[in-house]
Amino acid sequence: MIKRLQVFNKNISFATFFFFLMSVNQVVIADESIEYKIKAAFLYKFSAYVSWPPVAFNSPSDPFSICIAESNELFKSTLEKVVNGETVYGRPVIIRQINKHEPENSCQILYIGNDNNQRTPEAFDTSRFNQALTVSDNPSQSVIEFFISDNRVRFNIDDEAAAKKGLVISSKLLSLAVNVKRRTSAGE
Repeated sequence: MIKRLQVFNKNISFATFFFFLMSVNQVVIADESIEYKIKAAFLYKFSAYVSWPPVAFNSPSDPFSICIAESNELFKSTLEKVVNGETVYGRPVIIRQINKHEPENSCQILYIGNDNNQRTPEAFDTSRFNQALTVSDNPSQSVIEFFISDNRVRFNIDDEAAAKKGLVISSKLLSLAVNVKRRTSAGE
């Protein structure tokens, strides 16, 4: 009975969170700080609906790392406020800003922000981040692509790319995406 209540409460909190984000999303996204707050909340919440392979962590004591690729300071500080004191799978969440020349460094989520949007995919080599959930404003660089539609932050998911990285995305999160590129049967 307690287990059913926990599952029920988790489903309620999931629905409540996304209902809140969608209602906040109706505010005009002309204000960049509002867009950053929404994207930061999404980045953190995505972690609850994605499963990483065990090799995504070097040790059981490793923190859960959300890495920002050469993003601006306003977004970084917004994301830090969102995750302050939070944990994912019992691991403390840390934010790391990385540059395109750093070696792979155990990121569970890699966000490539607007500052990188006009660059070619080769400008930031995401192949170094084999088990990272890549999130970007550029579909060629990501598993999850953010975009603005009707003044709302929306997202598409490339579940096939997730499968190649060993990531499993919850059907709940997939159902919230505008478009989903389904994994092929060979990738499942």
